[in-house]
Amino acid sequence: GPRAGIGRMAVAEHLRGGGVGAAVLGLLEATAQANGWPEVELHAQVQARRFYERLGYTAVGEVYLEADIEHVTMRKQWS
Repeated sequence: GPRAGIGRMAVAEHLRGGGVGAAVLGLLEATAQANGWPEVELHAQVQARRFYERLGYTAVGEVYLEADIEHVTMRKQWS
């Protein structure tokens, strides 16, 4: 079905672990919800997979290369 997509998202290394990424993601999710999207999808770098899983995302499909970095597609639903 239809889903909103999140493109590139990054937090400066010295700010990681302080909740900045989770806060930005929360705002993006709230915007998607306010616009009637039932789910959101993003391409997570494999090393960030647990970060997204802690925030309710589920991996979908196999690992693949994007910009020479291993990624996995992840989705979160709220409908």
